[in-house]
Amino acid sequence: MEWRGLLACADCEGIDMRLQLQHADVPRYELVELFLVRGGEERFLERGRWSREGRLLRLQADDGAERVFAIEADGRLSMRDAGGAMPAGPGRTLDPVTPSTPP
Repeated sequence: MEWRGLLACADCEGIDMRLQLQHADVPRYELVELFLVRGGEERFLERGRWSREGRLLRLQADDGAERVFAIEADGRLSMRDAGGAMPAGPGRTLDPVTPSTPP
């Protein structure tokens, strides 16, 4: 399954984010962030394990960092803080790229 979105950025023109979940014996993910800066982009790649807790999707990076998303009824993912609360501000959702049922 894959999601993508253009997220708001305080010091760049936006962050093009792509999240791909892989189902296997050990659920893995790949997250690519392209920070759109004047004259180009800066690419960051993160990989790790994912798990689902109710509506929350938790990403645990191989380097120890954690990200949390909520799975919305329409299949979108919305960014959340570690406790599952929605942070303030616009531009914090990813849209499904591949139609499928949520993990």
